[in-house]
Amino acid sequence: DYQGKSAGAVSAFKIQPQTGKLTFLNQKSSGGSAPCHVTVDRSGRTLFVANYFGGSIASYRIQSDGSVSDPVTFVQHTGKGTDPQRQEGPHAHAIYPDPNNRFAVVADLGLDRLIVYRFNSESNRLTAHDAPLADWVSGAGPRHFGFHPNGRWGYAINEMNSTVTTVAYNQEKG
Repeated sequence: DYQGKSAGAVSAFKIQPQTGKLTFLNQKSSGGSAPCHVTVDRSGRTLFVANYFGGSIASYRIQSDGSVSDPVTFVQHTGKGTDPQRQEGPHAHAIYPDPNNRFAVVADLGLDRLIVYRFNSESNRLTAHDAPLADWVSGAGPRHFGFHPNGRWGYAINEMNSTVTTVAYNQEKG
């Protein structure tokens, strides 16, 4: 719970370079339950969070002092996968900006898919994208995703069937 609500939080810290000491800056609601993954966009100005049990994602502006703003974007995923025990609803597990910082890819274990969002690094906003989704093995449960350095391929690790899926990625269309 965060401030009496059923949600997690993201926290910002300053790192003392000489000692590694952390100094707390601030904390904001993640908007969903069980935040499990954070990442920063390629410009260093946006923080992304994925909420596992909440099945949602959010973006935040990183302020000049390193603290995070209130959420700029919050997206609640809906639906379910084929496994009623593990995929009874969305489980956003991770979110990654693409190599050009124009899109973000979310691995949602509960929905059995990768979801692509448009990303505007100036406004720190994620918006729905109409890109077609790749065919996915039912019950695979994508957990994490990574881009090849050439930006043309991506790799998803699937938790539920212990496989890796390779996808072709169109950098212009996301």
